[in-house]
Amino acid sequence: MNAQLEISFETASPINREKLTGQNRLVYETLQFRTLNCFQAQEMGITALNSRISDLRNKAGIIIYDRFITTSGGSKVKEYSVREFK
Repeated sequence: MNAQLEISFETASPINREKLTGQNRLVYETLQFRTLNCFQAQEMGITALNSRISDLRNKAGIIIYDRFITTSGGSKVKEYSVREFK
């Protein structure tokens, strides 16, 4: 008899955001009080903002909103926020 084993990796436990470290923690803490784009992140020493956002979304389960904006220099970049844009 061949019985299949089903494994569930889902968890009902909340993500411990206090365990965020390094750049992920810096991005998360910054997003608590303002929006952030790649140019602002570079000024903070973060060169791969899209990767940090991905970590926060996929590994920490944090909802982060994004939209495209045009900077004063004419560049189109994504802006991120933990609050919905109006």
